[in-house]
Amino acid sequence: MKQTIVLIISFFILSCSSLNEITKNNNKLAYRSDHELYALAKSDMNRQKFKESIDSFIFLLEEFEDTEYKADSYFAIAYLSKTFVNDKETAKKYFNKLITEFPDSDIAKSAEFELNNIDNPDAIPELK
Repeated sequence: MKQTIVLIISFFILSCSSLNEITKNNNKLAYRSDHELYALAKSDMNRQKFKESIDSFIFLLEEFEDTEYKADSYFAIAYLSKTFVNDKETAKKYFNKLITEFPDSDIAKSAEFELNNIDNPDAIPELK
């Protein structure tokens, strides 16, 4: 009897977590504009849900290839990956995309600094 109850409770917990993930993914699909997805990604970031924020920024870039938020999204993915998720490979990938696609932007200069100091978390940029 105890085993049956434990199995039922375990199944219920697993079902709820899976259902929660499905609901979250379907909710992303409900966003119809890049502005809404960008707001979701920023909201996740502000609530310190860094992995979710990265996923939302990536989803934004996949759904809206020419979004006005592309450079900012690249930087956010890279910076969050480097600083909070400790995924330096993803950080390097998105810093490099930003530098390559937006070479003359101010944010590309920040990306270059972050990329050059990826192994030095205490580096502080010189202000001019």
